[in-house]
Amino acid sequence: MISGEPAMAGSILEVSDENARILLGLGKAVEFKGEAAVKEEPSEEEAPSAPPKKTTTRKRTKES
Repeated sequence: MISGEPAMAGSILEVSDENARILLGLGKAVEFKGEAAVKEEPSEEEAPSAPPKKTTTRKRTKES
């Protein structure tokens, strides 16, 4: 809740300079820079491939 208004985590709000300084100083807020980016799902062509599987370097020891 900021200035009596409910606020969800991660939301972008405009507040007074005084409230902004207080929230930034307490570490309860971060300054917004730029426009909100809308995440789009990558298309099939742009989708990153799965990372290659790591081969194991450990060898089993022989039991006598």
